[in-house]
Amino acid sequence: MKKNKNSLFYKLYGVIFAAVIIGCTFCFVILPKNEYSSREKRVLASFPQLSAASVTDGRFMEGLEDYEADHFPARDGLITLKTEAAALMGKKSSHGIIRLDADHLAECFTEPGAQDTTELTWAVNAFATRHADSKTYFCLVPNAVSTYSDRAGEYCPGDDQNAYIDDIYRGLSSLKAIDVREIFALNKDRVDIYYASDHHWTSDGAYMGFLAAQAVMGLTSQEYSAVVIDNEFLGTLSGSSGYTLSKMDSVKVYLPLSQQNYTVSYDGEGRMAVSCYDTTKLEEDDKYLVFFGGNYPRITIKTDCGEGRKLLLIKDSYANCFVPFLLRSYEQITVIDPRYYSEDLDLQADSVGYDDILFLYNVNTLSKDNCLVSVLNNR
Repeated sequence: MKKNKNSLFYKLYGVIFAAVIIGCTFCFVILPKNEYSSREKRVLASFPQLSAASVTDGRFMEGLEDYEADHFPARDGLITLKTEAAALMGKKSSHGIIRLDADHLAECFTEPGAQDTTELTWAVNAFATRHADSKTYFCLVPNAVSTYSDRAGEYCPGDDQNAYIDDIYRGLSSLKAIDVREIFALNKDRVDIYYASDHHWTSDGAYMGFLAAQAVMGLTSQEYSAVVIDNEFLGTLSGSSGYTLSKMDSVKVYLPLSQQNYTVSYDGEGRMAVSCYDTTKLEEDDKYLVFFGGNYPRITIKTDCGEGRKLLLIKDSYANCFVPFLLRSYEQITVIDPRYYSEDLDLQADSVGYDDILFLYNVNTLSKDNCLVSVLNNR
């Protein structure tokens, strides 16, 4: 009798297992496939091209695995379930992202090799030396994992960003460093310096950075009105980690109380704007794109500030919400993103004759960057 009961149990288990497999396969085949994941802010894998060559060299099977992983039924829910279950079992990170607390996420940091750091500082110093007629500054912004390390508890995976920032600043013999860590430490419990669900700093954080830069660069100050323009921003850290938050982020902009006119030229695209903000991007998933609409190889801004100063800004996306604070200080600002820039940067600097040159990066982007050195060396 016991044998019959066991046999019945295994048969039932087998039927349920087969039904699940068949049901998932059926759903995978008939359900519509999205091209873009709004949660992860990335394009999903498309069905691989089938050919004799792709089958022979394994590209077809690799592509098929990516396609199946990206379009598995209820994928987002399963990712969240897996992440939260792992957290209950004591796992402190997911895809290199940790919870600082119940409602704040942070990206872990991995320090690059000493050789990479040396090559970077050498290239930056050499560029500053070649353009010694300009005053050159470097602002390296720590990420949330460093500024809010006290919220992560005893376990915080990854390397120390402060040590990396110190190494970079020690290696800058031809530039002035703009260190934002002190002003961040004084204000981190008063304002949200970073988005809770995204890797970028907020406009509040950028304003703190501006105040630090103002003291070093002699920038012009003005009064602002901080305005929230969106309350439904869910950033990349939440999407890629699977962690859920109890509320979404708000997007804020600082509007000057005194009117200023300026134009923004998107060089190479043949279009202009009269604002740093592209409010159409608030209809998209990545609300941070509201600042200039995203990243471009080169943007030229001309203002009516009348002071005649010109700035060359070499940057990553952190600078996008920082630039509006500079408009009162410069008649012209050229914004270069080395990740997309392929022209001669020395020629750009020589042709305009900038008063100031500013490098503005966040630590995580700079540590992974392989474009800045190439652009500075004109490779």
